[in-house]
Amino acid sequence: MAHGLHQNLLNEAFVRTPPCQTQKVLKNLLRVAGTATIFDPTCGEGDLLEPFAQAGHRIVGVELHRERASEAQQRMPDATIIASPLEAMRFDAPFADVLALNPPYFLQNGKRAEYTITKEALEYLRPGGIAFGVYPARSAWKADLVILWAKALRDVQVFRFPDGDPEDEFAFQKFTQIVVIGVKREQPLAEPDPGELARLRGFRYRKPDKETGSWWAGGTPPPILPDTPSEGISTVTPPRIPIPVSYTLMKADVAELLKALQSHGAHLDPSWHEDTTFRHGS
Repeated sequence: MAHGLHQNLLNEAFVRTPPCQTQKVLKNLLRVAGTATIFDPTCGEGDLLEPFAQAGHRIVGVELHRERASEAQQRMPDATIIASPLEAMRFDAPFADVLALNPPYFLQNGKRAEYTITKEALEYLRPGGIAFGVYPARSAWKADLVILWAKALRDVQVFRFPDGDPEDEFAFQKFTQIVVIGVKREQPLAEPDPGELARLRGFRYRKPDKETGSWWAGGTPPPILPDTPSEGISTVTPPRIPIPVSYTLMKADVAELLKALQSHGAHLDPSWHEDTTFRHGS
């Protein structure tokens, strides 16, 4: 069962990343040396992916809400958009150069969706690829998600949305959103480095500490999402030949099956037409 803020649940936990913030991530936190494959496992209407599509990158998105998936496909006609829950499908191999994450903000079956979706999606990011996630620092940036990032990724940086009017979707006060970015390790660490773990845990947002009065667990807020390229900008170099994107749907609805039949199936074979075409007098 899902639990979360009433506003989130009314929207099926759909909280888009405003385009102005997405552009900052693309321009000021990332450097992509070539044409990359960008993957968003909960792509909504494509807000997080569209700037990458406009920059000429290959786009793969998964979205369980069919209307939102349709909107994303219309906005990015050349993208691969799959209307399915992430847990109801499997990609055959890690294929993504960049993993773009803005998971739903809610609790489901005792676990934060941000954690479970990030953990599964990281399987499809190739080693050396870059992951960035947009998370609420108050509700999601807790021990399990912090440990996951510390084990699976290196050179992890944390930024926050700028302060502003709490009613503005790009203001930090709206959802206490932070942006976490890092490079996937060749192999995850068996145990995270204690110092790194403490540093990342320090970016949890909670009730002010009695001694320091800080809302941040470490006493210091992360820097605001930069308006100019960051000094520690993360660079990814895609392979010369893109890794093929191949997947299996374990639970496909009728619309997804009909979509697949447009490019796959025995009915596309010339011999099928030959054998199934009625000819008068034959």
